[in-house]
Amino acid sequence: MFDSGLGGLTVLRQIRRARPDLNLLCIADQAHVPYGGRPLAEVRDFALGIARALVDAGCEAIVMACNISSATAATAASRELQPARVIGMIDAAMREVRANTGGVLYRPIGLLATAGTVASRAYDDAVRGAFAGGTVRAVACPALVPLIEDGLRDTAEIGRCAERYLEPLAAIEAEPIILGCTHYPLVIDYLQQAAHHTYGRPVAFVDPALGVVDELGAVFQPQPGVSSGSLILASTLDTGRFQEQASRWLSEPCDTAVARWEAGTLHIGNTG
Repeated sequence: MFDSGLGGLTVLRQIRRARPDLNLLCIADQAHVPYGGRPLAEVRDFALGIARALVDAGCEAIVMACNISSATAATAASRELQPARVIGMIDAAMREVRANTGGVLYRPIGLLATAGTVASRAYDDAVRGAFAGGTVRAVACPALVPLIEDGLRDTAEIGRCAERYLEPLAAIEAEPIILGCTHYPLVIDYLQQAAHHTYGRPVAFVDPALGVVDELGAVFQPQPGVSSGSLILASTLDTGRFQEQASRWLSEPCDTAVARWEAGTLHIGNTG
């Protein structure tokens, strides 16, 4: 599995809770974070490069724990990397929206995402395909990923951004609201508090990671007698720092690997 940075940890955490028996290798492409403001073709190349490296490392399934990667590269990766299973965040989000709404939409769906994911219009297409007459009100949130990657230190600014990004959704009573970037569950408390101010009531947020867990469950049956699979973390920038950052949200030890880009190809080295 991979993301551009810390966001992948939110998906990793949900997978680990539900399926601790699975062996997981998690790559954070922090050499290129954030993906959200980059050209979509560039993001596609990064995503395909990481997916190829994970297959070369022996992975049987690839979780694109990144919405913009899912929007730009999931289809191409699925074709190229068969028989490996490629699981993206957007289809997983639709699964969770159906569960949240019973399959019937009474309001526009809200979407908080990076500028790149919004520009791709992948969620617009997915909602139209999943719900007759369904519409999306998407809001780009360019400040959130840098604030999260900085360690959530500027809590006041996170709160201000959360209110600013939710205001256009509250104006049309959009609900549920999809967390369209895997970083955003790390600031869900700020978003929920901001929703109380902007909507004047609690609001349902959708975390696509739960849909990923469901899809993995359909691919991999539980392994009898295996209580804890391996967990390996790697960053394309500084694996030691990534491991330290991850320790804030993961309550278990992990191994590390070396991941480095060379001439457009990602190489994953020995674990440590």
